[in-house]
Amino acid sequence: MQQSLLPEPDKEQWMAYMILYQMYPKLTYLSMDGYHCHGIADYSEGKMFYWQDCYQGGILNWTDKTLIVPLEKDFCDMTTEEIVNVWTNLNGETEESKVKFLKKLKGEK
Repeated sequence: MQQSLLPEPDKEQWMAYMILYQMYPKLTYLSMDGYHCHGIADYSEGKMFYWQDCYQGGILNWTDKTLIVPLEKDFCDMTTEEIVNVWTNLNGETEESKVKFLKKLKGEK
């Protein structure tokens, strides 16, 4: 039996990462064991955003560990859409720019 590289519990988080990576190419997928997604991070200059499930409470600034975006749900409990919305809002995207990007990603005009 072949082991899946995309376990069932991680589908939402992996899909969100793949979508966001197209918009933010320096985004990092955090995996403790190589199979399960535990978070995402952007260590780009001026950002240092870190969102990992073990840091409950939201998205942190990796440099000083301050909470940037408080969240009620843990990363691994969120849907693809929720993750994409939180991350794009954090990065200052407008609803218009987000929709434009998602349509382009789907091949729509």
